[in-house]
Amino acid sequence: MPATATRRLISSNRRITNRATLLRRRLRETAVKRRLLRHHREAGTDRHRARSSLHRHLLRLEATNHRRQTLGCKTQVSSHKVKHELPHFVCN
Repeated sequence: MPATATRRLISSNRRITNRATLLRRRLRETAVKRRLLRHHREAGTDRHRARSSLHRHLLRLEATNHRRQTLGCKTQVSSHKVKHELPHFVCN
């Protein structure tokens, strides 16, 4: 196989790999977004209402605490904890 053909093949393979990586990343990101939206929907707080990052943070806290209440948890989550975790945690 001539050198140019080999080079062309390698570069096309690299393009395919890069594309696959990008697609995987995009899928992962949309999954996270979907999960967040579902949590907000369930808790009745709309993510699109959030104007600033602080507001978003407070909405997330509100959503988490609401979810914990509906699950019958005795404790509420402090605002400090929510900053560092996505609202996946429910009752401990």
